[in-house]
Amino acid sequence: MARLIKDKQPKLYEFLPVEIEGAQLTEALQAVRERLDVPMLFDQNSMARHRVDPAKVRVSLPVGRTYYKKALDRMLFQGKLKAEVRVDEAGQPLLWVSTIKK
Repeated sequence: MARLIKDKQPKLYEFLPVEIEGAQLTEALQAVRERLDVPMLFDQNSMARHRVDPAKVRVSLPVGRTYYKKALDRMLFQGKLKAEVRVDEAGQPLLWVSTIKK
């Protein structure tokens, strides 16, 4: 599975220095989205059902070096969210963001 993800979206595994202190989750996700150049779709139904609003969540990541996928997972988890790489009908990768609850 990890190999499939790496094949479809290799930028997720590029290393970068990070430090985020109290940033709004939506702003942090926008910065990652621009760097990865991949669509990010949100499961609005799941977020509404579990009352998760990324605009109200503040995220922090300590100073360090990590890769995009791990940084993304850590930020989303702070907002009770998760991301998975999916492939659309045209074979293009996208990030599907939904709540951690089922």
